[in-house]
Amino acid sequence: MKKYLREGKLRNTDILIVSKKFGLIWSDDRIAYYEPSPGSWGSLGLNKETVDRIRNENLHKLKKLVNRYSEIYVNVGQEYMKLIEGFQDFAACKIIYATGKGLGPKALHMKQWIIK
Repeated sequence: MKKYLREGKLRNTDILIVSKKFGLIWSDDRIAYYEPSPGSWGSLGLNKETVDRIRNENLHKLKKLVNRYSEIYVNVGQEYMKLIEGFQDFAACKIIYATGKGLGPKALHMKQWIIK
């Protein structure tokens, strides 16, 4: 990602990160270090009420953003998708989801999207 930023291939691209601790954040937001939660990697480990609260906060933010884009690329795992689920209902643009199972195939798909 940093390489493509340096090369200017992501010049007109905004990057948002879905965090179970901070909700939806911009890629250049500065956050304090925190110990990762114990448990399996990629798992939210949150109860339904917390997931619903974070998702509602994220959707509120996304409603203000999504319609300024002509295309949105989404690269999250199944668990983290729960934190933004429903944004596609109010996005009037093209949405592309990362394909493949696991980090490698999804990273390759994202790289191909960036290059095109």
